[in-house]
Amino acid sequence: MGVSYRLFSLVSLVIFQLGCASLPEQEPRPEVLSFKNTQATRLGELAAHINADTTPPQQAFIPLNDGREALVARLALILQAEKSIDVQYYLYHNDTVGRLFTQYLIEASQRGVRVRLLVDDMATNWRDKDFAIIDQYPNIEVRLFNPFSVRGALRSTQFLFDFSRVNHRMHNKALIVDNQMAIAGGRNIGNQYFSKGGVQFADMDMLVTASATEDLSNVFDRYWNSDQVYPISQLVPLNTLTEQDRKAVQQVLIDSLTTPESKQYVRELVQTDFYRRAKDNQLRWFYGSVDIYADPPDKRLDKNKDAYLISMLKPSLDSAKKSLFILSPYFVPGDQGVAYLAQKVKQGVEVTVVTNSLAATDVSAVHAGYSRYRQALLEAGVVLYEIKAVQGKTDKHWLGSSKSSLHAKTYIVDEHTTFVGSMNLDPRSIEINTETGVIFHDTKLAKHLLEQINSGPDGRYWQLRLHKGRVAWFESDNFGREPDFTTEPQTSFLNRVWITFIGLFPIESQL
Repeated sequence: MGVSYRLFSLVSLVIFQLGCASLPEQEPRPEVLSFKNTQATRLGELAAHINADTTPPQQAFIPLNDGREALVARLALILQAEKSIDVQYYLYHNDTVGRLFTQYLIEASQRGVRVRLLVDDMATNWRDKDFAIIDQYPNIEVRLFNPFSVRGALRSTQFLFDFSRVNHRMHNKALIVDNQMAIAGGRNIGNQYFSKGGVQFADMDMLVTASATEDLSNVFDRYWNSDQVYPISQLVPLNTLTEQDRKAVQQVLIDSLTTPESKQYVRELVQTDFYRRAKDNQLRWFYGSVDIYADPPDKRLDKNKDAYLISMLKPSLDSAKKSLFILSPYFVPGDQGVAYLAQKVKQGVEVTVVTNSLAATDVSAVHAGYSRYRQALLEAGVVLYEIKAVQGKTDKHWLGSSKSSLHAKTYIVDEHTTFVGSMNLDPRSIEINTETGVIFHDTKLAKHLLEQINSGPDGRYWQLRLHKGRVAWFESDNFGREPDFTTEPQTSFLNRVWITFIGLFPIESQL
């Protein structure tokens, strides 16, 4: 009895202390902004040259579909940096890609380039010392968005005591160099986003120049200086870092680039078409106007939904007269979204949605939320496709790897207006997380992307249709009456039971 009582008292004390844990008071800090006079940098001169021949003046951009090419573009920009590098990501993994990317940032800082690294704190557990040591390099500063006040092994317990705050995450993704060129889109920093082994995410980024880059810099500055962001130095005291810690982090970075696996990956990067074209100055640029939008960093506290990204994107969706093509890995339209798409179909718009199948998704709960709307979407006339997880034919096409999961967040309106960004069409992206989105107005780009999506080998998708009043799955070349599957393809009975079970919970607002 005495032992049980003492154990209960100890647990109660721990819970009380966790419940009372709070972030340190923000230390006074000067506002830090992007460098504005960078036209004389190498990237500034290149951007001016690229945009010089357009009349009237337009902005240049390149879609980055292939994972390896998307990393080559990032590393190339970092290598060219002379003044500044601004980095904003939701996930920043400690793997081959993450370490390679970090090493390039450190080398840039050692050349005198200012590096600002802003990472969401959701997935940084056990990496406090890593980021704190990176922060110690000259010219590098690391900040975390909406950090957990409880660090280490017990940090997840904070969801029990401070859910409304820690549930709000920064899902934005951007790399901005010298305020002259930038990359924005759906990719985080990690192996699976850049075609490095295992299950690979089919994703989309855009390399942009000119005023679009300045607009992204302004968004970054707004986040960097917001009250939602804390310097890592306030969360991890300098006196907790030992020389052994520093040497260990440095050695891991060095060793990770000398393994046979990493050397092979670097050789694959050098063999990409983007690398060859960039080296020969033969990159294919698209031209048009570009609009940059983003949620406010304090979205959780801002009740003005006109300031939300979805509100700023709605006019482009409303403008659809002929076609609306949507790529969204996590697609939970809700009753309101189904009604909106149904109305577009009634207006004569061909609405097509491509999302993950159950076998392909990496978030089962989201699929449970999406699956309850499939019947209504099909009944409304929406054309619905699901990406296969294991495809019949291995292919280098960005939607055609043998093990793939869709991660691109893109929509195309009337083969003219293209959205690329970090926002999924689900309640979490729309209402809770912060997101960045870029809209491109260019017919050539829109048609190019649609051709890329449609040009891969057959067998990448299931087409969903109604069969005897129920959802069924058909191979893309199956024009017969009988479906290939009447239950979720490439899944087990237990998978399907689990999804049904998850769907019983009222968690849609969090998906």
